[in-house]
Amino acid sequence: MKKVIVLSSFFLFFIITSCGTNLYDLANSGKTETEEEDPDTNGNPSILLRAVYLSTIISSNSILPTTPVSSVGTTDLIFQIENTGDSALMITSIAAESSSFECMEPMPFTVEPGAEHQFTLRITSPGEGSILTQLRVESNDPETPAFDFTINIIAHSSPIYVSADADEAGSGTYSNPYRSLSEAIGDATSDGTIIIGSGNYDGSFVINLPMKLLGNYRYNGSGWVVVPEDEAAGRPVLLNSELNTDRRTVHITASPLSSEISIISLDINTPNASANASSILVDSQTSASGGIVIRNCNISNPDNYNANSSSHAIRLTSGNQNGTVSITDSFITGGNSNGNSYGICFNPNSLSLSGFNLIVRRNSIEAGGGSTANANFYGIFINTNTSNNIADTTFNISDNTKIEGGTFTGSTLHESMGLKIYLGSNNNLSDFFIRVNNNQSINGGFVSNNHTGITAGISITTNNITTISNSAIDILNNVNIRSQSESSGYYGQNGTAIYVNCDMTPLTISGNRIKSEANVSSRGISLTGESQIICINNIVEAESNTGGANPLYFDWVGDISVYNNYLSTSSTNTDSHAIWNESGTITKLDMVNNILIFSNTGFGMYSSDPITNIIIKNNYFFPESNALHEDGTSYSITSLNLVSGCVDNFTTAAFPSFDSNLRLTSSAQNNDLKIRGIEISTVPYDIMGDPRPGSDGYYAVGPYEF
Repeated sequence: MKKVIVLSSFFLFFIITSCGTNLYDLANSGKTETEEEDPDTNGNPSILLRAVYLSTIISSNSILPTTPVSSVGTTDLIFQIENTGDSALMITSIAAESSSFECMEPMPFTVEPGAEHQFTLRITSPGEGSILTQLRVESNDPETPAFDFTINIIAHSSPIYVSADADEAGSGTYSNPYRSLSEAIGDATSDGTIIIGSGNYDGSFVINLPMKLLGNYRYNGSGWVVVPEDEAAGRPVLLNSELNTDRRTVHITASPLSSEISIISLDINTPNASANASSILVDSQTSASGGIVIRNCNISNPDNYNANSSSHAIRLTSGNQNGTVSITDSFITGGNSNGNSYGICFNPNSLSLSGFNLIVRRNSIEAGGGSTANANFYGIFINTNTSNNIADTTFNISDNTKIEGGTFTGSTLHESMGLKIYLGSNNNLSDFFIRVNNNQSINGGFVSNNHTGITAGISITTNNITTISNSAIDILNNVNIRSQSESSGYYGQNGTAIYVNCDMTPLTISGNRIKSEANVSSRGISLTGESQIICINNIVEAESNTGGANPLYFDWVGDISVYNNYLSTSSTNTDSHAIWNESGTITKLDMVNNILIFSNTGFGMYSSDPITNIIIKNNYFFPESNALHEDGTSYSITSLNLVSGCVDNFTTAAFPSFDSNLRLTSSAQNNDLKIRGIEISTVPYDIMGDPRPGSDGYYAVGPYEF
């Protein structure tokens, strides 16, 4: 006969989260039968264990999903035992391993055949956090005299419950949740928690205190169930559908922000505003020791968005920003608009950043769409173009699956870019770092039937800065950086995969796959300004329909190191050079161990101005004509007249033979280079991070080795 305990939640704060692949299928494990003598010789007692709120039977040794409770005071969990046998069931002990759990029922007690008995498990919370404990029920059940199962709890600060299916007279408790999210937010205390059930919540929600909005919960009318944060189905939807100028759905006004505001596992959009709109609007933070966390959300303005101006998914407004803003594991899409559309936007012109960290990781981010002339579409836009200071600040934009510009179908596009950072006319930059690393795709979006405008994957400008100290820009190990999406073709007038214009800020571009396509001017990497540049282990391609195409373009003052890159263009238009120094005053150029592919009408390396200190060593040029050219009076560098710093290069008239990793496979083309290699101390690793083999290695040139 089957032995079980019936488990039922009738009271406060009993919410369940998944501990396995299926939230409602609790693990079953084998029961141990015993030969213990039944005190009633006329039959056997039988224990049934059931979680009524889950509508499932719980077997011995099951692990229950996580239950949220209050972090202060006590919480009572009501259980039920049912005897399904034909003799009396005697419960001799109910005990938990943790001292935070106490059974309130006097022991022993008896449950007659077919009868039920409730007992209370009281939880005394030790504060915020998680506790896991084993509960043991001992009885005279002959098959399972010791019935064990595990309970998880997570304690939240001042939890308030909201359900779209609740009664309008709800009070925000576990068993009587609010129906109105606005009412719950208004009732919240500082650092409190609002647990939101699935359904639609329409309105404009103002957050003026540190608090947590958690959407990874389900309410079934009698109990709450916690679900995995990244489970998108059934997420609560927050929207502001009224046609108005309110322009936001979630408005964070808390300033200064002393601790954390969290927005987790929610769908948020603003579908029907009449002017500028933001699904999440963050006011400036005059000072802060806390932060804003946005995680596992779907933040968008839908396709039927009818704004007559701009449309952004997340917008941080003018003024000061301090503390940390962390945006992770989310889908973020700007709305279709009659103006500008940005996925994530810092309000233009008026930011002052101090002690600020922006973390954007593991997201899919894109601008919306439109057809209005001269509009801008940015996946991420950060703009401070005023006399502000930027100190102790880091932008960490890493590990995202996509950062993409918009879909533009009109005429006379202005700009469509994946990531645009413009820091101009500021007083000072100190301890300032931009890190764009390990992203899967950054591109300028899709431009249809339009031969105007500018598209770019990444655009970073830090010009007209009074002073810069201890600052740097890193663009590292991104899988795919493109001027446009792969299906866009040559429609943008000017396209650049990476554009950097910076003053006195060291720049490293390493380990990236980069491609630019444009109708007129196409540049893989375009560098303007004054600083130190390190360009290592990149694969860079540039193509143009009617104009020039340059994998690497300089208009620069400073020192430049170009090592181990594959730089390719097949464009035959004017000024299509693999490397082009158009007008920069380069003080030093080290150009070593690169593969340069260009057309007969272009050059491998073309400099319009003299370079005072140049080393061109161990490079592979195709075709052999026009490998090097320099205008000016100081000297001339050509494939037939190499200066003393230009040695050990290899030129060929035959198109090189590559394997799938762009390694040279023809010994005739590779032998001279492989015996020379490159100094290990200069570039010790290839694009994959593997050590280079040096002078005795099989491959000795380009971004790949093994």
